[in-house]
Amino acid sequence: MYFFDPIRGRKRRARLADAVVHARRSERALLEKAMRDAQHRVHGVAERAVHALAPNVEVDDDVVAERIRAALGRVASHPRAIAIRVDRDRVVVGGEILAREAEAVLSAIRAVTGARQVIDQLERRATARSSPALQGEGHAQRQARAWTPALRIGAIAGGGIGAIYGFARRGPVGALARTAGVALVVRAATNRPLGRAGETRIQKTITVGAPIERVFELWRRLDTFPKFMSHVREVQVTGDRSHWEVDGPLGVQLRFDAKITRCEANRAIAWQTLPGQAMIEHEGIVRFDADGESTRVHLQMSYRPPLGAFGHAIARMLGWDPKHRMDDDLMRMKALLEQGHTRTLRNRIELSELIPNAAT
Repeated sequence: MYFFDPIRGRKRRARLADAVVHARRSERALLEKAMRDAQHRVHGVAERAVHALAPNVEVDDDVVAERIRAALGRVASHPRAIAIRVDRDRVVVGGEILAREAEAVLSAIRAVTGARQVIDQLERRATARSSPALQGEGHAQRQARAWTPALRIGAIAGGGIGAIYGFARRGPVGALARTAGVALVVRAATNRPLGRAGETRIQKTITVGAPIERVFELWRRLDTFPKFMSHVREVQVTGDRSHWEVDGPLGVQLRFDAKITRCEANRAIAWQTLPGQAMIEHEGIVRFDADGESTRVHLQMSYRPPLGAFGHAIARMLGWDPKHRMDDDLMRMKALLEQGHTRTLRNRIELSELIPNAAT
């Protein structure tokens, strides 16, 4: 009934077909990356073997620099903050770095083939607070969680074989093989640690042609969201907590309770669902930055659907994608703040109805 609905069935079938095509393209792209990754690794092993047999052979400066960059990505949190200059066998290392990573970085550079002399000109920082280049999640931390394409393909194949063997055999050995095989496939397919394999993150930045005070005031009034967000049915606010009713997959209505964890006037609002109170647990933060007469709105959200990554894939095929819904609601919010009115599937909404005395 869902896919053959006379009004929306055609669109839903097309969305499902698009999802299948996207999955095929993603699979093909992963295989191509795995082949390139394997070729590069074989080439690297061959180069190291040649250097071991002929250690005095000179290596091009650009090649040495690329090797160093590759090595830095495994040991430095922010490799782009490090400057590298290679002159024959002489390597000058500059830029900023966290003090706790300096020795590991220098050791990794010295181990690179062709880097015979390393000159340390690094500016060590005790913390990242004083340096914009060192802030944010580090590259090394992301790389430590990510598997290479070749390893992912191997893990999917090995995990699949283990899972098939487990389903074909009974007893504790079969159960262990099933669990390990499925876990390995999920880890490789999502390329995330198992603890975060079911977590999906989305983010969006939009510029609104309105003062930051007015934008923040609209976001602060959670109980007005159902009037201009088409997928929000009802919001009941009690202090820093709120009860929500929103549209879910296949028209199912989802209910959850959330609380405000951070609220800074004209700067940020953060929230998270209460434990055990939501079918889809989520959390997020929206930040506001003044840009002249306009305001930049940065929205970040992470959610954990039932069945993890598998549940997220099924929801997308059924047309329930939080990313697209967020885009729709943000564009409607933008129109409301800039034009003073917007329209939902229900009716026309005036900004003055939501924010008293709002100038448009």
